[in-house]
Amino acid sequence: MALNDIWVFAQGANGTPTTGTLELLTKARSLGGTVSAFVVGDGTAIASALGEYGAATVYATGDLGG
Repeated sequence: MALNDIWVFAQGANGTPTTGTLELLTKARSLGGTVSAFVVGDGTAIASALGEYGAATVYATGDLGG
C-alpha cells in the first residue's frame, strides 16, 4: 500500500536526530510516497540527517519564544 504524503514529527538532541525519529523515517520511506519531516525549533542541525533517512522536505517552526 503506497501513501502519497507521509509526515514525521522529528526530534533532535545535541544536534542529531533521535533514534526514534530515524526509525520513523525509515518506516515512512518503506510505505512509499513523499516523506516530510516536521521539527519544532531550528531544524538546521538535523536537516541533512533527516534527508539521509528519507525526508524529502524538512519543515521547522523556528524559535517560537516571544
